[in-house]
Amino acid sequence: MKLISLYITAFGGIADRAFSFDGGVSELLDRNGAGKSTLAAFIKVMLYGLEKSGNAIPDNELSLYAPWQGGRFGGSLTLEHRGETFRIERHYERIGKIKTQMDLRIVNETTGLPTDALGEEPGRTLLGVDGPSFLRTAYLSSRGIAAAKTADISARLGGLEGESDDMANVETAIKLLKGKRSEIRTQTKQKNGQKLLDLAERELHAVEGDLAAARAASTSLPEAEEGLSAIGRHLTALDADIT
Repeated sequence: MKLISLYITAFGGIADRAFSFDGGVSELLDRNGAGKSTLAAFIKVMLYGLEKSGNAIPDNELSLYAPWQGGRFGGSLTLEHRGETFRIERHYERIGKIKTQMDLRIVNETTGLPTDALGEEPGRTLLGVDGPSFLRTAYLSSRGIAAAKTADISARLGGLEGESDDMANVETAIKLLKGKRSEIRTQTKQKNGQKLLDLAERELHAVEGDLAAARAASTSLPEAEEGLSAIGRHLTALDADIT
C-alpha cells in the first residue's frame, strides 16, 4: 500500500485541508499543536474507523475529533494497492446525543466505480492486520505512549511526562537557559577583563622602562657635554704645539 493524498472535510481542529505524499518517505514538521498527531489519527480512522475505549476524552475518539460546532466530519484517503488506486471516503455525523451515523464509501479510481473489494475494514485488507494490531505496531497515539510508560521511562524523563501544564515546564526551561546565558556572559567578561588588565600592566612596565632610560639620559647629559668640551680643548692645545 502507498498513500497518495488525503482530504479532510473536518476532523478535530483541521477543516477543508488537502495533503499529498511523495513517492518516498514523507516527514511532517511543524510547531506543537499544529495538527500532526491529528493528521496521523485521521489516516488511522480512514483505514479502521473510530475507536472507543471509554466515555471520557481522549478515550472516546468520537468526542475527541468531532467538530465542536457539530455537523459531518471525516474525509477521504487516496492510496495505491496492487497496481490499483482506491479512494476511501468515511464520514461521521451525530444523530442526537447518543447515536452516531457512519458512512463508508470506497471507490476504485482505476475503474471509476464503487467497490467492496477492501471490505468494511480497509486497513485489514490493505495491511493484513486488524485494528488493535495496527494500534500496537505501526500507529503510536498519545494514549499509546501513556499506556507504554514504565517506571524506568518515568525515571529517565524525570517525571516531566506527568506534568499537566506543559507551559510551566517551558517557562522553567527558559528561565534556566537565561540564567546559564547570564552566567556565561559574566565569566566571559571576567576573562576578557583579566586579559585587558594583563595587557595594561605589560604596557605600563614598558613605559616605566622607557621613562627610567630617559631620566638616566637626561641626568648624564651635562657630564657628557663637559667631557666633549675637555676633549676639544685638549685637541686644540695639541694642534697648537704641533704648529
